Amino acid sequence: MDVANAWELRSMLEVTTPGIELGYEAHGRTRSAYLVHTEGSLPL
Repeated sequence: MDVANAWELRSMLEVTTPGIELGYEAHGRTRSAYLVHTEGSLPL
């Protein structure tokens, strides 16, 4: 899932965890998604 373009999920994460950064990369058959928080932790 491209989290950065899934507006429902992105909105929920930005409201519950301000300062979160989302990223997604695709290289051939390899896809990577990441969530980064400025504190270095992500309370899920």
